[in-house]
Amino acid sequence: METMLEKLEEFPSPFFWKLDESMYENVQEKLSRWECSEADRLALNNVTAFLSYVRDDDSLQARRQFQEVLDEDPENLVALTSLAYIDVKRSDVVSAETKRKTLAELKESGGETEVQKRWATAMFEKAFCLTRFGQWRYIYKKALSCIEEALKFDGDNKEWLKAETFLLTKLSFLDRAAANVLKLQQMEPNNGEVLCTMAELFEAAGSTRKGKDWLKAYKRENPNQSLNPSVLYQQAYELCPTNQHVCRKVVLHLKSASKWQKMEKILKKALQDFPNDHLLYHQYGLRYHIPFTQALEKAKKAKGTEKEAQASANVKLAYANLPKAEEFLRKALKIDPLFTRCRFCLAQCLYHEQKVEESWEQFRIAAEKSRDKKNKIEARREWARLLIEEGEERGALLQLSEALKFEGQTGAPVYRELDNALYFWCKQDQRNPRPIRVRAAFALEAGREDNAIEYYKKALQIDEKDITSLIGLGKAYRKKKGKDNLEEAKKWYEKASGLGSDEADDELFELEMEILQMEEKSGALSPPRQIQNSERAKSPNTYEDE
Repeated sequence: METMLEKLEEFPSPFFWKLDESMYENVQEKLSRWECSEADRLALNNVTAFLSYVRDDDSLQARRQFQEVLDEDPENLVALTSLAYIDVKRSDVVSAETKRKTLAELKESGGETEVQKRWATAMFEKAFCLTRFGQWRYIYKKALSCIEEALKFDGDNKEWLKAETFLLTKLSFLDRAAANVLKLQQMEPNNGEVLCTMAELFEAAGSTRKGKDWLKAYKRENPNQSLNPSVLYQQAYELCPTNQHVCRKVVLHLKSASKWQKMEKILKKALQDFPNDHLLYHQYGLRYHIPFTQALEKAKKAKGTEKEAQASANVKLAYANLPKAEEFLRKALKIDPLFTRCRFCLAQCLYHEQKVEESWEQFRIAAEKSRDKKNKIEARREWARLLIEEGEERGALLQLSEALKFEGQTGAPVYRELDNALYFWCKQDQRNPRPIRVRAAFALEAGREDNAIEYYKKALQIDEKDITSLIGLGKAYRKKKGKDNLEEAKKWYEKASGLGSDEADDELFELEMEILQMEEKSGALSPPRQIQNSERAKSPNTYEDE
């Protein structure tokens, strides 16, 4: 069986491209919303069939999907190789060998031009697949090399040029990307999508110092060319106001530029033309929700009576539009209930409308129903953030702990990403101990005792009598083990106990029993401290009691 697979590896198939398993769910969600062109339709179908096999464990469905591609294009190397792979896995070596012989014939028959065409198409499909699965630079480089190989056969293939331009922009090969855009403009002079591609290139260039230097040089060589992405997007829309892809691109740009009135004008018209476009409804919801969150952030930072009053008035004004945001977000989810990103936004919107229980329910659905592990993590992370705002620190810790269960399953370090988010939340309000305590408790939960100690001590700099942080420090030192650490734990428990904490008394008693056992083993005994009634004070109200 292994020998047959080795023979098949010389032919193209996603089964041999070492794709990242952690991306399977994410890719499926993206592909379900992909507006494919005629050029990438079969590539999309092949990737979908591959996912049916590797993610859904549905070999029959995968075989049907690959066969449908092959029925439409009998010389599709990717579909044929993939079917042969499935045959081998089903121990049907005879069928696999038949397909392998067909592949070998296709690799050599029909003349050089036909052979090159088949291989170029397969390389485009590989680039399509790698790009969808890729989130790292080295993946994009692999995809780019495949597109370059395809373009050697057909350098004027517009769809392939667009794919190469996207990758060149991602990899900051700006001169080559600009040359491609110029070529595409010559091929399609009044094409709005090409103008959007140019706008994306200039946006990417403007985001780095090296890119800005490149823009200056480009402007000197092309003085009549506008480098303003907003101008280019506007031109693209004027050329193609009924092109769905262009409308989406323009709306996304206007959102990032906070040009809300222009964004709304285009959305109204676009939704008349595309009434079932859930992505546009999502953006319409954000058009009202984002201004509210921006007003809220400014209000938190406002200093002085006059500025605070103005900021408060702006918040009230933006708050009045939240029902509109909720309406459009719900419309998007009605069209596509698995649109997880939109569900996050709805949950946040409901929270800001003081519909807390409804908000929690939307987060729960996102965390449980999403097929993408990264979306599950993000749902619980954002839920935790709002729980911290509500003062529900234990609830926030629970959500973060649930998210941490995906460590090692997403291709990215989950603890580090969540800790970075907590760091940012702490930084937003450095006098608020809640996010600091949750960050410390989460570090302790994750087995990062040294981090927990560092964070709890930061919380104590805000309030040296913070019982939760005192007890947390004790727990962190106790987990580190060793006599010195246990003595340090005892010190912090005693401080909390002195402030009247019953929990600290219980922790202290257990710790002293542990120390006693250690001393018994070493031959040195000291009786545990007896807590006198006079030492017990009424426990103050803490966040656990709320």
